[in-house]
Amino acid sequence: MRPTLPLLEVHANGISLEAGSPVWNYPVAPGALGSAGLCLLGVGAVLLGARRATSSFAGAHRAVGALAVRRLFILRPRFWARTQAAEPASTGRVDPMPAPVSAPDASSSAPSGPVGPAPTPGHAVPAGTTVVAGRTAHAPQHSLSPAVLAGLTSPGSRSAFRAVGLGLPWRLWAVLTAVLLGLLVLTQAVYSAAYALPLFTLAGAPIAAWVAGATAWRAQADAWRGLVLRARPAALTASTLTWAMVLLAAALIPAWAIARLGAPLFPTDSELGGLGAPVYVFMVMPFVAFMLAALAHAVAEVAGTAVTVGVGVGLFLMGLIIDGNEVLVATPLWQLAPWGWIQAAGTYPGRWAAIAAASLAIGVAAFAVSAARGRAVATRQTE
Repeated sequence: MRPTLPLLEVHANGISLEAGSPVWNYPVAPGALGSAGLCLLGVGAVLLGARRATSSFAGAHRAVGALAVRRLFILRPRFWARTQAAEPASTGRVDPMPAPVSAPDASSSAPSGPVGPAPTPGHAVPAGTTVVAGRTAHAPQHSLSPAVLAGLTSPGSRSAFRAVGLGLPWRLWAVLTAVLLGLLVLTQAVYSAAYALPLFTLAGAPIAAWVAGATAWRAQADAWRGLVLRARPAALTASTLTWAMVLLAAALIPAWAIARLGAPLFPTDSELGGLGAPVYVFMVMPFVAFMLAALAHAVAEVAGTAVTVGVGVGLFLMGLIIDGNEVLVATPLWQLAPWGWIQAAGTYPGRWAAIAAASLAIGVAAFAVSAARGRAVATRQTE
């Protein structure tokens, strides 16, 4: 907003600029270029996400069916033998003299071919199906990568954690991290830490956490039913948020280091205390980032991407209006704007413990909602 003030000829509070005000000398180009770049990146991300969603929508149902069939063949090798022995002979168009069915050996990991009766010469089997134990079972193709499929079918909790990590949008996250670091470097070069640090606390860190949580769910939404077949929703959600926090640690720590350049960590002025604002910002940053990522993940899972974007925009505006205002942040209204709690901790260091505790509690509550609604969301996708 600051680069536009000379164009609007007003101060940030709406008062007209007086002659000789330093606001007249604010450079306009960095803000305009940064806004244009963010707009282009946002449009590109939306178009890329729409294309991926369109291409994977048709394969989502096939992936779930393939996972179910693979699970039955690999994890329950004697299922078809017991089923064929317990059921009477088929009276359909299939040959009443079925081929002998041999139970797969327990040591074998998968059958060597289709198991079940052979069709009569005049009976046509539709393409994409296999005859299994007197029944015609669809064997759809899956759209998951072999690495993700192997992670899902191998035993143990680590395989689920690895499978979730393989499906996350790491390339998108890397691009957005580079954009965040570039904007902070540009702000430091043109302005100073007095502008870079609020940019980081009010926009950079909260937006990064919110986008990480929302895009993490979007990346696994199409395959959620297949993932729920392999692991509990609580374990999947915990794995997703763990990977998101790993990303945020790798992105926000360098961003904080860039934003605080020029701001003292240990001021010598006795009125400021022994620790500077950047230290308190760093102390509450993990808690607030976890809270926003968990909230975004829960909202995206329960309500969808459009609602997540709307809620994020609303929280962002509340953070700017309340926590970005020196008057309002001094009032109890700061508690209503969790988006800017990092900025509130830097402005009033005595609040850092309450902010950390409240952020952790809200994040755990959002995690509980995601875990509790996991199976309901998977059931809703089948309708």
